Amino acid sequence: MPKGTPIGVAAKKKGAAPSATGCIVKQKAPAATNGGQPPLSPTSPTAAAQKVQNHHPQYSLGNLESFQEQIEGLRHEVTQLSHLCSNRHADQQIRLEANQEHIAANGSKNMRLCFLNGLEPPVYTDENLTSQNHAAIKVAMLEGDKVVTSGALSEAKIEILVLRGDFSNKCQDNWTEDEFDKHVMQGRDGHDLVLGTVWLTNGMVELSQIRFREGSCRKNVIMAARVCKSEKTSGRVQEAIMKPVKVLDRRNKPNEKSHPPRLDDRLYRLEGIARDGVYHKRLQKVQIHNVEGFLKALNEDSNKLRAILKMENQQNAWSKLTGHARQCVLEYRQELKRYHSKEGNVVLFFNCVHELVGAAFPHEYVACQRFNTAQKALVNKWRLHAYEKLEDISPDFVMKDQGIQLHGQHQVISPWPRSPQSMMDFDSPIELAGMNCDLYQDPGASISAQSQLMF
Repeated sequence: MPKGTPIGVAAKKKGAAPSATGCIVKQKAPAATNGGQPPLSPTSPTAAAQKVQNHHPQYSLGNLESFQEQIEGLRHEVTQLSHLCSNRHADQQIRLEANQEHIAANGSKNMRLCFLNGLEPPVYTDENLTSQNHAAIKVAMLEGDKVVTSGALSEAKIEILVLRGDFSNKCQDNWTEDEFDKHVMQGRDGHDLVLGTVWLTNGMVELSQIRFREGSCRKNVIMAARVCKSEKTSGRVQEAIMKPVKVLDRRNKPNEKSHPPRLDDRLYRLEGIARDGVYHKRLQKVQIHNVEGFLKALNEDSNKLRAILKMENQQNAWSKLTGHARQCVLEYRQELKRYHSKEGNVVLFFNCVHELVGAAFPHEYVACQRFNTAQKALVNKWRLHAYEKLEDISPDFVMKDQGIQLHGQHQVISPWPRSPQSMMDFDSPIELAGMNCDLYQDPGASISAQSQLMF
């Protein structure tokens, strides 16, 4: 030991500790407490158990061993959860990269299904759903506004669903998948109401055997399409929806009202007339059996028809009934009947339901909407006489564009000629009605096959 070194310092260097009296005392080596093995880590379960036993001697060895097993189990679970989170993160990263590659390849995220045409109303249960003119409903996979013709989505499996009618009100153009799923209707079995599943071919498919099996109980429903959830897609494909419709029970179809009515429809197809009801029986009693007969009676003498129905004091019901009847489309019945007055100064023209459409006066044909006061008086004078004979008169003219034309001829009488050179002198309106003239058509005039003449 070098001279001058304090005793206490020398003791510290050699691992000795000074006693209270200043003498050097050797420290004893720690006794082995683990069967001669190296000391346990303070964070190990065994060390923790020993520490608990040292501080709490009341715990038995069995309790401590059970506590040690629980700690080992928790450590195993933590390890498994750590691996699971790591794998999930890796899977999400792979999906994100795949989706980014898809977007980069297609240049757009706007992938969506779309109905290319709409339903033709009315819609009944157990009848194939079709579009206008009974054409098949078409569904396409679109990216932007272009049909996807290649890739997995061009051959995706899609399902046709039914949504509640309020979906179009609550969710506009951009809805989420969760919002869509919440509005899917449930069938009687408690599952999603699926009308059918189909596969796209080159991004398109026609729906040929899709039917509603259940009615909508007077509520609107929406027909929709989505990619089946079993299909693996790199991104979201927006679902397709149609406009809300009511699904009617096919069993009630024979008694449903027609909109618009047809000429050959039975009377109970009109609003306000029930099958075998009181109005139906009153009309049948006077030999009126269909919409065509009803319109003829209405045009010939509306007051008489109203009296037959005993609806003189029922203005709302009468207006509803006659308004619906006048919606009848006469597009395919353009034939006209002509009645010559006994005085030979006017020829009246009537359509297929005996509605006055115009008259031929000396030098001109005038549509009923353009009659002046004198012409109205003359037409009124002969109109009732004409109705007495119209059933026995065969049609020999047809409505043609803005004028009338004799069957088999190409000349057209204009409803309101303007050209001075077209104004020719005729000995009688009979010659005019007989097409012994060549009058130019007036593009500004119109003849309505369903106009109502009110005098």
